[in-house]
Amino acid sequence: MASDIQYPYAYDENNNRVFIEDIDKSTRRVHQYHCPDCEGKMKPRLGEHNAWHFAHDHHKCGLESYIHKMAKQILCDRFNNPLIPFRIRMTIARPCKQADYCKLEKEHSCINWKSNKEYELTQYYRATAQEEASFNDSPMGKAFRPDVLLCGNGGSRKDIFLEVFYKHKTEAEKIELGERIIEFRLKSLGDLRWLETAELFEEGDRVTFLNFPAMPIAPDQIEKEIKAHNRARYQSSTDQGELPTCRQSMEYRRQKSRWQRMTYLKNGEMLHEGVFENEFEQHCPNAVAEITYDSSKLMDPQHLYLLAASRIPGFRNCNYCDHYVNAETVRFCNIGKNGTSRKGTFDAQKGISCRFFEWNSWNKFNLKQIHSNYIEGVDYQIWSNDKEHKI
Repeated sequence: MASDIQYPYAYDENNNRVFIEDIDKSTRRVHQYHCPDCEGKMKPRLGEHNAWHFAHDHHKCGLESYIHKMAKQILCDRFNNPLIPFRIRMTIARPCKQADYCKLEKEHSCINWKSNKEYELTQYYRATAQEEASFNDSPMGKAFRPDVLLCGNGGSRKDIFLEVFYKHKTEAEKIELGERIIEFRLKSLGDLRWLETAELFEEGDRVTFLNFPAMPIAPDQIEKEIKAHNRARYQSSTDQGELPTCRQSMEYRRQKSRWQRMTYLKNGEMLHEGVFENEFEQHCPNAVAEITYDSSKLMDPQHLYLLAASRIPGFRNCNYCDHYVNAETVRFCNIGKNGTSRKGTFDAQKGISCRFFEWNSWNKFNLKQIHSNYIEGVDYQIWSNDKEHKI
């Protein structure tokens, strides 16, 4: 029976929407309440055993019509309240601006890269009352009226339809108009309260965004977002999957560059990236040394480390020292200067300034072989920071 339905909302004598839990028992009989659909009288039921609700007084009312009308009124009233935000979050496809005419081989799907964006709609739109919403004609000649119409605040922004989906989805003909549509799915009377109180409307089971355009993205922006994604990924224990790399981006071209560079910083860290020929004279001020080499000729750049270390005073690594011992379970310095025999305490970077450093015999022989295999200035280039060391 319709009279047994627990309606959560009604209108008072001034046509103000009233939520059942906002009624005070002491003043429950001061106001008169009626249904937003049939306009029949409704009484607040504030019992001790059942959930509080409004009930029709000797009337039957269609549930679908009640939910639809109340949802439209909630959307319209809430949107026009300057004290309540109306934020949405949607997943937007991010095709590259170059995708349509890119001549490079596409290893990734540029148009399937998606990202989440949030918008505060009250900054850009106002809600038009339902009865004032204009008609929109489809190519088939059929007219449609949106449940709630959002109009741009004097700008060139396209209107947005707010549609309520209880039992029937938004008509296909209305979607084919190409208008931007936000569809709110309500499964029960309880969802009306969600529609009124939700802080954010996010794309998912309850909210659908239709006909919203993709947001083109330039290659340099792709590069920035990839780096931001990777930083977040390395800090997280979950695998979020790979993002596509634009083959026109600077990052990708550096990876594929013939010339590669190893940069050794003052704190003992090492960086490895590609460089272009016009960047040979650009150096990192925080580096002790930089080794730039032709990756098409030199497969093991660590050989060049020996060359640089042999010619730059103080540029040392314990792994190449005659006092370095690598046992099965522990690495240590056999004179106890840059490490101990205790497991887990050895630090090879301490050799960078160790006065006891001595080249082991294998590396002395290897240096001779490297000198004969590669031509400086053609196959490689070694640079040292004059403020730190000199060749």
